[in-house]
Amino acid sequence: TAAQSLQDLRIAEVVEQDLHIEDDASITYRVRLKLSFKYHAEA
Repeated sequence: TAAQSLQDLRIAEVVEQDLHIEDDASITYRVRLKLSFKYHAEA
């Protein structure tokens, strides 16, 4: 799983944010991130 192989999250940088408003007033938020982490392959 990702929790077992992705460790040591170092940086999360927000690159872009936006939102979309539907006719029924529901709102969808989106965030684009740049992540820095270590990958540990399973042995």
